Amino acid sequence: PLYKGFVQLPFFAEDIALTPDGEFALVTDGGFSSVIAVIRTSSMHMISAGTYPGQHQAVTVSSDGQTVLTADYWNLAINVLLIGANGELSFVKSISLPIIGSYAHRPVNVAISPNGRTALVANAATESVTPPLFGPDMAVLRIDGPGEVRLSKVLTMPLGGGTQSVGFANNTEAFFNYHKWVDFTYETPDPEDPEGPPIIEESQYAQAYVGFVDILGPGDAVFSGIEVPTGQRGTSQLFGVDTLAAVPGGPYVYQANNTLSGANDEIYVIDLR
Repeated sequence: PLYKGFVQLPFFAEDIALTPDGEFALVTDGGFSSVIAVIRTSSMHMISAGTYPGQHQAVTVSSDGQTVLTADYWNLAINVLLIGANGELSFVKSISLPIIGSYAHRPVNVAISPNGRTALVANAATESVTPPLFGPDMAVLRIDGPGEVRLSKVLTMPLGGGTQSVGFANNTEAFFNYHKWVDFTYETPDPEDPEGPPIIEESQYAQAYVGFVDILGPGDAVFSGIEVPTGQRGTSQLFGVDTLAAVPGGPYVYQANNTLSGANDEIYVIDLR
């Protein structure tokens, strides 16, 4: 790696997406922000940091080099924009995400397939009931052309909740991370009899998993039923932070920390074979 320099932005940069030709970088903030910055990478300068309808907590660019999607956590939506040849952005529309059961579909991340036809939305929402029941419903979008995006279906996964990131291994297989509550027991000293047998306590912790989705066609996806546990723990999510990556055309998926609570210094490698 060779350090080229830096570009000063008027906000905290939390998610970055490059256009396919590498000429432009789009940057979003992670808080209450309607600003998207556009950087020309060849000249290392910010072209614009404009405000657009809705808010933008995560950003991704399609392989068509024109379609831009942003996750709008606070407004429960995916925003569609177009980027022009000179890096100018234009707002197209906002796609409302459904409210399933008693919780809202809270997008914190979004990814587009390599062929630019399917997008998956990471839903951070969990249903707060006792005992814990979670709904990591995942919105599936279909892209039929530059800026031509629509909600195609919603996948209901029989799993945990709190999805942080989504990604694609290829045009037919996608992956996402989430957590499930795992029961465990532990021992504590008896305050009335410290020298006696310990008290057995029961509790739960949030175990991180990576799940897989089969892409059947543009905007059509099903949960594969495959889930792989990792050593991460924790329930919180981070706006737009990509914690999953795949080797293009290769057999590996990597997971880093998907939360600040329970974070560790390990990267988990999953062999898709």
